[in-house]
Amino acid sequence: MAVTITYADVILGFETEIPEGQVDLLIAIIDEADTCLDAYAVSASAQEILKLAGVRHMLTLMGARAVARER
Repeated sequence: MAVTITYADVILGFETEIPEGQVDLLIAIIDEADTCLDAYAVSASAQEILKLAGVRHMLTLMGARAVARER
């Protein structure tokens, strides 16, 4: 069964001005890989990290940046 990620999961540790609706669209794009991930029996933990990395990569291309350190 495919892992579900949310807006809150994606932005944890990220600083972005990209609207939540656009992040949700990126999540939907990444979710299109669910059939393939399930077909190849990719573990839940691997699916989660792959999906988060995919969305965060797209966010970075759109101008978001990871928070290096929070104080």
